[in-house]
Amino acid sequence: MTFHFLALSIFMFFVSCNQPRKHKGIVSGKITENKADKIADKDFVFKADYKDGMVISCGSGCAMQYNVKQIEGNESKMKVEFSVQMFEDEKETDHYFEDYFFFYNKENKLLKIIRNGETESFLETQMPNSQREFKNFAQRLITEVNKQTKKLQ
Repeated sequence: MTFHFLALSIFMFFVSCNQPRKHKGIVSGKITENKADKIADKDFVFKADYKDGMVISCGSGCAMQYNVKQIEGNESKMKVEFSVQMFEDEKETDHYFEDYFFFYNKENKLLKIIRNGETESFLETQMPNSQREFKNFAQRLITEVNKQTKKLQ
């Protein structure tokens, strides 16, 4: 049983560490409404150097740090660009950008998370620790976005 867990952990490490990389520029500033991007249905676009993120352990000596670089969308669907740093034995081994779509219902409950370019639910493919971190982040995100949109109205 321990061998199977170890083999699965090693497999997950290599799969998560070898995702395609997408490089973009970094946008900074506070969460603000971009007047040119506001449309009739109140689909706000946020550009943020949002001081939030998460760290996820991906195995022995491996960690991935996700920091928000940009947020776009509204209360029901948000696209979040993360700057992702991978560390092995406390040394940065990779740095890249990933986009995730966070979907919420009218009660601000998380419905699903989809990684850009994929079709299936991201959470269903992750280990419990990663699921928990993304769900916690999603709750903080919707709380902050709701707070900011109320200030803008």
